[in-house]
Amino acid sequence: MKSQGMAKASKRQCDKLLALLEAAPIQKKHPLGPGCWVSLQEIIRLGIAQYSARLSELRRALAPKGMTIVNGTLWSDLEQRTHSWYRLAFRSERTCVSAMDAGKRPQ
Repeated sequence: MKSQGMAKASKRQCDKLLALLEAAPIQKKHPLGPGCWVSLQEIIRLGIAQYSARLSELRRALAPKGMTIVNGTLWSDLEQRTHSWYRLAFRSERTCVSAMDAGKRPQ
């Protein structure tokens, strides 16, 4: 069971993460499609080490409001690695987007 201090820290981190997602600017020409995408690097800069747990908590909290957090991935030929991106979305939208879905797989 979480201690009260840990629960407050978790809530603060969720609040910071949600604020970042809500404040993301609309990107009409993002490779994953139009939307308010936030990179994993931006999330890590918030100092949230357990970002995956915070994303799960936020998804559970947003579900009753008909919202979710969509994730997408992009392969970087230059860096030879995959980059993760996140955005708020209505639950009726697709829940996982990937440039790899469009056949842009690394060679």
